[in-house]
Amino acid sequence: MALRRDRYPGRGARAAPGAGSGAAALPAGARQTRTDFGAPGYGGAAPPPGPSHRFVSRIRAIGAQTLGLDEGASGAMVSAMSGMQSLGDATLTVHDP
Repeated sequence: MALRRDRYPGRGARAAPGAGSGAAALPAGARQTRTDFGAPGYGGAAPPPGPSHRFVSRIRAIGAQTLGLDEGASGAMVSAMSGMQSLGDATLTVHDP
């Protein structure tokens, strides 16, 4: 997920294209947590060598204004906490030949 936020400013809040990448600001009250790359932001696809890879993206609706996590929270913690507050989610899986 390119943008992980643990604080959602409310209904109808939208992130501009490029939000969090330096190209655009995050919505007021939103923040990114660190990724598996060790820092906030999208680090790009980095699959291991091999014949085929799959990339899974998830978007999740949560029933809370905040997950109560700070900027140092891992992606795994954000995923776990948002899973506990989940109202529903969708995934997109892309296979790279």
